Amino acid sequence: MVLFGALEDLETIYNMRPSFIMPDGFVPIAFITGTFNTNRSKDDVEIAVRKYELNLARANRSHIVYHAGIEWGHNSHFHLAVGTIDISSFDLFAIKAASKRLWGWGKIEVDPWDADKAGHLYIEKHHLLAQGREVFCGGNSRSCRKNRCQHQIGMRF
Repeated sequence: MVLFGALEDLETIYNMRPSFIMPDGFVPIAFITGTFNTNRSKDDVEIAVRKYELNLARANRSHIVYHAGIEWGHNSHFHLAVGTIDISSFDLFAIKAASKRLWGWGKIEVDPWDADKAGHLYIEKHHLLAQGREVFCGGNSRSCRKNRCQHQIGMRF
């Protein structure tokens, strides 16, 4: 299990919320901040973030899991900690993630994941999305294209 940041002792692990912990095999790769040009409601922001993550997984043809915090109203924006198991090049990921084709509602900033900056703690200050550990599949293997993705099956209850 990979954690979002360095841990000093076991007590820290027990005090952390489960949303901080990524599924087995997933490694944090990016911290993404997206803003909206106009005021949005909570539902609009949640739907836009889920669509963005699904399209990002498809564009990179990879499996992506995220930890998201959102804010709506006059300062509508979101923060994502993105983890993956199949992406090796951050540069190519960042180019696709910042594409206007994937995010056309405002500005997007993509930074490499840095555990020392404690991005997960900043995300926790916002409203958390309930589906924060859902695996988005980009359809990169035969089983994924046939709707039998092993990573999604492992996350189902």
